[in-house]
Amino acid sequence: MKISTGSWSRRILEITRGEFANDILKQANSKFGLFPNSEFICMDLFLSFGDISNIRSVNSRTIFNETINTKNQIDELLNTLKGHDKVRIWTSTAKTEDYLNMMFVVDLIKSANIEIEISIVDSVNVPVSDRYPETAAWELACLEIDGIKKLLAFEEAVSDEKVNEISQSWRDIVTINSSLRICNDGVIKSVDDNYFDQMILDTINESDTTQKAEVIGATMARCNHADGNLIDLFFADRLEKLIK
Repeated sequence: MKISTGSWSRRILEITRGEFANDILKQANSKFGLFPNSEFICMDLFLSFGDISNIRSVNSRTIFNETINTKNQIDELLNTLKGHDKVRIWTSTAKTEDYLNMMFVVDLIKSANIEIEISIVDSVNVPVSDRYPETAAWELACLEIDGIKKLLAFEEAVSDEKVNEISQSWRDIVTINSSLRICNDGVIKSVDDNYFDQMILDTINESDTTQKAEVIGATMARCNHADGNLIDLFFADRLEKLIK
């Protein structure tokens, strides 16, 4: 990990997961000037789902009929890291994709022997909005831009020891290579993709509706974030498999 050499000349790379999160940071920067020396990049590798054993060697992977251009995203990140003194990774211990994205990036930096300062910002440190002060922001994209300013105060530097810990945890997850991964309070659990099937069936049996969208929404509400806030495409895919 590179040691800080002062704030004025340092170039910082802000890494988010997904375009919405990236846009929120850019909007906050435009309004408050929070990131004057920063460049922004987002990734979305769908790391919660499917085979990740060869994630760094394949050109693309298909998840829920969506083609994910993994090689392009990884190559762009490695190229963009060059010339930066620090990387700030925006993540969430309540959002599986965000947390896995952080772990992947940290391991990538370590594997590539890139000398750069690393810090992490976890969205759950602030409420989703002033209207809901008791509800933690489960991902960056759900925050209003005023919340970014508050969240930045919770930035944490990542030590070399912590880098090694995160990297090893990621490699353990890759070795297990389950069909589904979920995050609960910053702990990744490797499970089978039928993990939530019984919950989906219970929702169907206890519901008055047969509309797929309503069943999916009710199931996700029933999870109450215990699923690591998986995307609705996952539950739609499982529902389709169950009713065939």
